Amino acid sequence: AIGHFRKFFGHQFERFGVQIDASLDMGFQIDDFHGIGHRENIGFDSRDTLVETLLPELVYSRKKGACLGVSLVILMLAEKLHCPIRGVMLPGHFFCRFDDGKVRFNIEPNKSGFDHPDDYYRRRYLSGRKPWYDLKNIDKKEIIGVVCFNVGNLCLKHKDYLRARAYFTESIRRIPAFIEAKGNLALAYAYGGDISASKLIFDTLFSAYPDLNGLAANYGAVLLASNDVGKARKVFTKGLTYFSGDSSILSGLAATTR
Repeated sequence: AIGHFRKFFGHQFERFGVQIDASLDMGFQIDDFHGIGHRENIGFDSRDTLVETLLPELVYSRKKGACLGVSLVILMLAEKLHCPIRGVMLPGHFFCRFDDGKVRFNIEPNKSGFDHPDDYYRRRYLSGRKPWYDLKNIDKKEIIGVVCFNVGNLCLKHKDYLRARAYFTESIRRIPAFIEAKGNLALAYAYGGDISASKLIFDTLFSAYPDLNGLAANYGAVLLASNDVGKARKVFTKGLTYFSGDSSILSGLAATTR
């Protein structure tokens, strides 16, 4: 699956390079990154589990994409311009940053390249204990890891669990601390019928991060599916100490008493 991914995305990026060159021929400048949405007329599409909002060629041709898809357009333009623009990953979000060691500003893909300060992202996205998100610049290897995570989510959505596992595994290889990728890998194993592998991953994650949003609900559901009712009850109960009103945890806990 990963070989297929590299071949497919390489072809996409190769074709998109022609469009980038055409944009540069029209006089795209470094300062235009602040207003890329207006300059290239690229709008925001909140549907982040669609191929057309992720692949840069499709984002550019549709003039609409999710945060990662628009960011990939920005990053590829920057590479053509030899411009020091990096990616920054957050839970459920991705943005770009100009950073040449002296000048640094953020480029928000959802708002035409608006320069939000780091504190804005810290307040909006980093509530709770998520030490693997530190607002640092990430390199190409890690950016591909984020793309693999998103492609894995697409595979989950379409019930292609074997490919989902391959993409999540590759994402973790590139970003070893990517806890969400590990959680989704556990889900891919569970949905694909390998409950033992799923429980092993979930148990390790839940021991370290019981306060991670969604983890108790997902782990507990897998335990219930394997008829491990006693342990599911413990997981749901512990999850409620962090998320007292979570409907998924409450319904899961109720299911353990039936």
